[in-house]
Amino acid sequence: MARETAPTFVHEVPLKLTPGDERVLSVRLEAGRQIYNAVLGEGLRRLDRLRQSKAWQKTLRQPRGKQRSKALNDLCSAFGLSDYAFQAIARDHWRAGGFTDRLDTQTVQKL
Repeated sequence: MARETAPTFVHEVPLKLTPGDERVLSVRLEAGRQIYNAVLGEGLRRLDRLRQSKAWQKTLRQPRGKQRSKALNDLCSAFGLSDYAFQAIARDHWRAGGFTDRLDTQTVQKL
């Protein structure tokens, strides 16, 4: 049975920016894009290494259940596939890329 939802509406409002505000916004969005892509690329590399590992392949052959799920979760954590690991990657790129003056810590954490 599908869950009923209330009608949703989206209203777009154009921003009226000064050229200076537009430049600042563009610089910040570009910094966010670069950090996001760096985290995504590193996450995909870690996922590929995880999937190629013998431990992952062996665990996948186990019967489904709590024990298998825990083993898979442990492997994901061991390969750095966790929220905290991704936040650390983002933080490292934020600092190394010189984006500290463009983005704040909370924004980088949410990226």
